[in-house]
Amino acid sequence: MTKLAVLPGLGLPEWTEIGQATGLDPLGMARPTEAVYQSLLPGISTITNRLRYYSFFPWILDVYARTSGDTSAAAFVRFQRRSEALFALAGVVGQYDLGLTGANWATNLLSQAGNILDFGATAERTDGKGYLKNKSGALGAIYGPQLREMSLIGSSPAHSLAVPTERGDRMAEAMARTLRTSGALFTDAVATGTISRSDLESLAIMKPSAIEPESPEQVMLAATLLGDEESATEMDRERRSTMLRILRHASETGEVPSAYDLRWTWYSASADANGPHGSILDPWAAYQGNDLLRLAYEALLKRTVENLNSAPGKSSHLDQLVRSISDSVNTAVLEGAFLSHPGTETPVKDLSAAIEKCGHPLAAMLDDSVDAAVCLIRILLSWAKKNRGQVEVLYPRQSAFQSMSSELAFVSKQGDATTREILMKLIRERILKRHLWVASRKFSAQSAYTYLYEPDDGLLRFRNSFVVTPSSPRLTQAIQFLLDARLLDKETGITPLGTKALAAG
Repeated sequence: MTKLAVLPGLGLPEWTEIGQATGLDPLGMARPTEAVYQSLLPGISTITNRLRYYSFFPWILDVYARTSGDTSAAAFVRFQRRSEALFALAGVVGQYDLGLTGANWATNLLSQAGNILDFGATAERTDGKGYLKNKSGALGAIYGPQLREMSLIGSSPAHSLAVPTERGDRMAEAMARTLRTSGALFTDAVATGTISRSDLESLAIMKPSAIEPESPEQVMLAATLLGDEESATEMDRERRSTMLRILRHASETGEVPSAYDLRWTWYSASADANGPHGSILDPWAAYQGNDLLRLAYEALLKRTVENLNSAPGKSSHLDQLVRSISDSVNTAVLEGAFLSHPGTETPVKDLSAAIEKCGHPLAAMLDDSVDAAVCLIRILLSWAKKNRGQVEVLYPRQSAFQSMSSELAFVSKQGDATTREILMKLIRERILKRHLWVASRKFSAQSAYTYLYEPDDGLLRFRNSFVVTPSSPRLTQAIQFLLDARLLDKETGITPLGTKALAAG
């Protein structure tokens, strides 16, 4: 098989997340936020859970390229799925490693099998009763796009199968040195589709948590993760910047941070109710601000849907719905010009918490949460106004999506209207009518019926509620990768290897 180095401009996928039923994005506000955090952590997604897949996949691709002359998709997928399945089995035997694709399947097989595990046939099943329903496995469905973004795998001009790049070759070699004779044991088991329990236990060296500090594999994984190579790309440098910020936070606090800690620390360090602390807008703060704006808009939408559900016949006129929200807002929250601080001393973090506590479909969006949402919208759009030039670069206005830029433009056009009048227009145009537009687009393009309410003879009729929750910006996965790479430790925080990487800048 021919190998090929990834070259600039190869046309790698820009969007690599797998959508979920809970992420309906009823106002079309999630995508701009996703675009920002995806640019800050390329090569990682919300479903790439363990770093060792980034050495495992280049290694098995290299093995297949060297040992098989069959470039048919069927032959490769058989090898790939068996390899992924055996990797999952090695990860759950003995000490259980979290975050493995197919872990439930592997655990069940281990509990039912005797001394010899016959995993081959079930590893290849895609009917929901085998290793993984998705035919392309973890490589195609989860890790492949990210491996391409990290320039570890590419395409061959001779066939349609993925192959290691030059960087991927070095990673595969490092993994091979880790495995030593266990590599042959693994590939022999993949070929036969069977393995004994004792041999499987000897493959514990492959567990995602078993990366040996200062081994060639650990060094290579850390260098790739941190973009610390001569062949580093712009995406590598963006990822490096965020990773070093995480390590710096751990060094300063003496503990491993959570994604929640990082989001609020970085937001608070660059923005507050009075505007930015620095002249350069922190993209992570802009991410958090835009996500908070979405959260506040969706809180008002959820309250409107709840009001509709409690109306006689679960139906109401648009004007009545708008008025029902406006009338419930505390008068003090509506004082002053819309694009000014609303006068509350409640921290932005607490305003967000007031919304999140009511975000579940079965929880009612309370009056104080509606007040919090209105305060958040005013604070965030006032902050966006002070940073307008930079905000519009990060969030260019597009008709298909709403962001800080589009909403600031809408509010700015309202002239001398009072804050209450602007709020009512915002609810009517940017929330209620907007949802109908977004839902109609999804129905037309995806045949997905996501209407929370429907037009019905001049009224709106209730259909469903939804979840209001902050987005997941890959930070949890980035922290786990730093743990896997031995740069962070759950007990001590930053490790000596992490301190060394941080010192190198």
